[in-house]
Amino acid sequence: MFISKIKLSGFKSFSDETVLNFDYSLNGIIGPNGSGKSNIVEAIKWVMGENSSKSLRGSGMNDIIFSGSTTKASKNIASVTLFLKIDSKDISSSSKKYINSGNIEVERQIIRDTGSTYRINGKEVRAKDVQFLFADLSSGSRATNIIDQGSIGNLITQKPSERRRILDEAAGISGISARKIESKNKLEATKRNLSRLADILLDNKERLSKLKKQADIALKFKEANERIGKLNRDIVFAKLQKAFKNSNNIKRNLEENSKILSEKLNLLSKIEVKKRETETMLENLNNESREINQENLNKLNTIKQTNLQIENNIKQLESLKNLKEQIKKNDDFQKEILENSLSRLKVLEEELIKFKKIENTEVFLNSENEYKKIHNQFIESSRMLDDNSLKLLSKKEIVSNKEYQKTLLLSKYDDIENECETIRKSIIQKENFYKNNNYFLDIEKIKIKVKNKNVDIKSQINKDKKKLEEYNVAAISLKAEFDKIIFQENEQNLKVYELNNQVSVYTSLGFKNTKKNIIKNIIIDSEYKLAFYLALGDGIEASSDKNAPVAWNNPTNNSVYPLPEGIICANKYVKGPKEIRLFLSQVGIVNNNEEGYRYQKELKPGQIIVSKEGSLWRWDGLIIKDGMQTITHKRIISTTKLIELEKKLKSENIKSKKLSNIKKQLNKKHQHLEIEIKKIIKKNNLSENLLMSNNEKLVEIEKELLLKKNKKELDLEEINKERLLLEEKTIEGSKLKKEIKLLKDFITKESGEIVNIKKVVSTKNKENNILKDRYENFRIQFEINKKQKDAETIRKEKIEEEIFATKKQIKNSEYTLLALKDDVKKADYEEAIILKKP
Repeated sequence: MFISKIKLSGFKSFSDETVLNFDYSLNGIIGPNGSGKSNIVEAIKWVMGENSSKSLRGSGMNDIIFSGSTTKASKNIASVTLFLKIDSKDISSSSKKYINSGNIEVERQIIRDTGSTYRINGKEVRAKDVQFLFADLSSGSRATNIIDQGSIGNLITQKPSERRRILDEAAGISGISARKIESKNKLEATKRNLSRLADILLDNKERLSKLKKQADIALKFKEANERIGKLNRDIVFAKLQKAFKNSNNIKRNLEENSKILSEKLNLLSKIEVKKRETETMLENLNNESREINQENLNKLNTIKQTNLQIENNIKQLESLKNLKEQIKKNDDFQKEILENSLSRLKVLEEELIKFKKIENTEVFLNSENEYKKIHNQFIESSRMLDDNSLKLLSKKEIVSNKEYQKTLLLSKYDDIENECETIRKSIIQKENFYKNNNYFLDIEKIKIKVKNKNVDIKSQINKDKKKLEEYNVAAISLKAEFDKIIFQENEQNLKVYELNNQVSVYTSLGFKNTKKNIIKNIIIDSEYKLAFYLALGDGIEASSDKNAPVAWNNPTNNSVYPLPEGIICANKYVKGPKEIRLFLSQVGIVNNNEEGYRYQKELKPGQIIVSKEGSLWRWDGLIIKDGMQTITHKRIISTTKLIELEKKLKSENIKSKKLSNIKKQLNKKHQHLEIEIKKIIKKNNLSENLLMSNNEKLVEIEKELLLKKNKKELDLEEINKERLLLEEKTIEGSKLKKEIKLLKDFITKESGEIVNIKKVVSTKNKENNILKDRYENFRIQFEINKKQKDAETIRKEKIEEEIFATKKQIKNSEYTLLALKDDVKKADYEEAIILKKP
């Protein structure tokens, strides 16, 4: 799988559509912090099916949508598209349907507060389909081919199941594993469903009997319902027949009622004619009555109008009478006003003449001139005082500003001194830190300690590897020996199997051999075996067990005949248990056939003689010339063969057991070696993990050393910068000191001038106060005179106005009196007209 291109739109910091193309060679993404480098990796993980917002550095899935900035509005949709180039050999058959000319396009889109949708080649699919696709490609949002910070360290501490997942990805079977897990989940769900179905089936079985009863009841109810329906239909049919009969009766009654109704209607028409004639007469009478009533109403209206006119005339006469009285009163009032106005006019004209005489007096004019002179002197004095005061205020303001500047400069100087002191302390502290403190000693000690540990661990790992090699060689040797023993055991088992088959063959032919077979306890010289077995006959299968079908018992009668002289007793060549001693005492051995024939005649009952060649002579005359030709010999041979086979089988079984024990011992040794090998491997893994951890620690220590060296260099640079800054601040402080001294001199000089101006202002202020008092006295007197003059002027103006108003009032009164006379004449005329009316 190769990612050829990625397209982002609205994802985190990528507000606009952004396309990134990748080459087959090594690709790198560089940029300053916050430019969105990590967002590209997170976009790849997200489109592969990552559903954890924490893995994408967010509190929720809405956080991956562009949230807006000062220049761009926020968005509600985010999408990421991966363009993959894939070889069809590298993908499972179920995912090959997505390949289009060796390319696959995978897209994931999210809408705010709605959720995600997945598309493959533009077709909407499930999230599971996308996850399976990447699993088939040994990839995915949490696969090991995407390496995050800390993932290497996590690899050491991971559980075996998680390490197995890495191996699955490396082997290219992670898709199969994912489908296996899904299949297991489905199987578990199916099992749960089956279990649930079994429970439901059991419940339904319990309910079945009840339902059967209910079904029987329902069936009975259905039959009863059908019978009820049939009965209802019969009832309806009967009611219908009855209704037909009633209908016929009603028809007959209707015809009779129709005849009666026609008679009644004829009678009603006659009554209607009479009614119309009566209504016509009533209407004529009503018309006449209405006309009479109308005439009466007209007469009543005329009477009412006449009464109203009379009442109006009376009211008009009363109002005219009142009007005349009012006119008389107004006439008297206007005459009185006219007389008062004339007398007032006379008084006002006399007062006006007096005011004209007073106006030309010179006292007021002199006082006004003196007032103006003092006023001008006071204004000039006040102006001079104001000038000095302004000068004083200006000087004070200048001094105040300079004082403020001095305060600021002093504050700035103190700040510079404090900064210089702080910088000096910082320089001394940093220099002392690097002088007195063994800055790198502790870290170097830790580094040496870790390196020594690594040497010990490597030495232990080498020892363990040597021991592991020794154990592996021993295990290989044991395995070879074990395989050899297994081969021998198989051969031995084959031998035992063959012997068992042979024994089974003999046993199946009828030959028996028990554990207590007497022959197993008999020792015979090899030369006399044939002779002994021939003499023994059927006794060869006899057992020492008394309950056996063929058994040897201890004889109670030990009195026997001695063998003829010259015959050797079988006891000499055969040694056996006491059960066969009596039998052996009656068996003799001869050297050849001639002796056999010769001694047979001397044999007593129960005695037998045999030869080494296999001939037998019995006391009762039986002669066997060649024992090898007899069935007894064959039985003897088979029985002895069976005994030999069983002895051999027993021996081989013992060998098999020994081989089995050796195999068990070798197996135990091999298991012990495997346990030891596992222990060493585990120990070796732990040592390697510890070595890896120590190497990581060394890397961290080297980083820390590098950081501390860099910090030292930075601190030294900082000390140099602080020294330069201290020099600059010292120069600045000395400049400020000079400025403060100049300001102090200027303030002292200006303060002297302020004192002189204050003295001048104080003198002028006293002079101005004297002028002010004098001016105030003249002003008060002038104001009093002016007020008197103004009052008299106002009084004169008021008198003139009042004279004018009085004259006007006199004219108005004269006009009013004339109008009142006209009103009286009009009222008399109207009264005469009203009185003339009937």
